[in-house]
Amino acid sequence: RSACDDLYEPFFCGTSSTEGFYWTCHVARSLDRKRVYVHMQNSDGAGGYAVIWIFINGRYVRRVIEGPP
Repeated sequence: RSACDDLYEPFFCGTSSTEGFYWTCHVARSLDRKRVYVHMQNSDGAGGYAVIWIFINGRYVRRVIEGPP
């Protein structure tokens, strides 16, 4: 719970009249396949932030936040 309880306005995907459906949450895996990064950009219109959750060998390790949550 502590990995996401204090985050505001989570935004996983949306639609655009010019682009159609799009994702704002992305997942990447390291070349050695040991680490997984989940990246999400969120905003409430007045301010935004990005958060990256880091998993190593399938276990949550930590998160990094850029901007105010």
